[in-house]
Amino acid sequence: MSSKIGFDLTFIKDINKISGEEIIALNIVQAISENDIKSNIVFFTDSKVEKQLRKLYKNLRIVVTRKKGSAFYKKFLYKYIAKNSLGLMFYPHASNLMNGKLPCKSMALLHGLNSKEVSRAKQRKTVKFLMNCDRIIAVSEFVKKELLHKSRKITAEKITVIENPLADIRQGVEIVYKKKYLLCIGNDDYSKNLLSIVKAFYEVSGMIDHDLIIIGKINEKGKIFKFIKKFGISNRVIVTGHMDRDTLFGYYKNADLFINASIYEGFGLTPLEAMASGTRTLSTLTPSIMSLEEIECDGIINTPKDYKEIADTILIIVKAPCDQAYLKKRASKIMSKYDINKTVNRYIELFRETV
Repeated sequence: MSSKIGFDLTFIKDINKISGEEIIALNIVQAISENDIKSNIVFFTDSKVEKQLRKLYKNLRIVVTRKKGSAFYKKFLYKYIAKNSLGLMFYPHASNLMNGKLPCKSMALLHGLNSKEVSRAKQRKTVKFLMNCDRIIAVSEFVKKELLHKSRKITAEKITVIENPLADIRQGVEIVYKKKYLLCIGNDDYSKNLLSIVKAFYEVSGMIDHDLIIIGKINEKGKIFKFIKKFGISNRVIVTGHMDRDTLFGYYKNADLFINASIYEGFGLTPLEAMASGTRTLSTLTPSIMSLEEIECDGIINTPKDYKEIADTILIIVKAPCDQAYLKKRASKIMSKYDINKTVNRYIELFRETV
């Protein structure tokens, strides 16, 4: 393959503080860095991330740009392609700011149209961008169906489903916490449904000794914070804010139970990460959980807004004996199913077919 491929990383601000789409993009970068195709790929990013990437990968072709957002997608790329031949531009996420009408072919990875709280106008712009792409990768069959429902002009043949890989699963730092704890990751976004977890914890707080640890930021004027304060559980609900991956996996590994009550997930990475860390997991039926087939969660949330259902299931799980041997075996199965190298080989095949 002689044509060069552009790879957008301009949406990442700091590789030590990443989540969601950023994690997947960097997982793909990691696998590409170990493949011969890296000599044909040009990564676009800013000077800060460029320095961070150089410490990890010595032989990547990186172009540093000060342009971000629409200025990068609609101005910088045109000028760059005019001077440097690109056969394909790959976007590891999809945004209303992007432009699919480039002097080269384009491919985008769609994590879900409702994965973030955006207006309908921005959703329509994102769909319009995807209509102009030559190839779309959806992270699940659910996302593929969602996109086809949104636009009749996008054909099923244009969309390839490649489930997200599991990579960068770490040993994690040793977390010293004197009590057992339940763990969740979220913020004030409606789709994360964090309030239902907090309400469920309040229901069971008098029956268990655990604390609830929330990884993420919540608004002090929002419903979640107000509930915590109103019902006097501030001393048992700890909100950590954002954290690096080593610390995150320390919390995963030491949690007695991880809870995901999301109403919407295009894929659902966090419950997989928790199980891959050997942690008991309670989750809604995310696309990632539904595709596990013979691998099971420790509990399923059927009605995410029913906090009493969540509370009852929490009690059942934490009061049951914890089978560490089973959890370790399950973690290995999940890592095998979502192997990064298998996933990226499919990306590379698509790059070669599309360019």
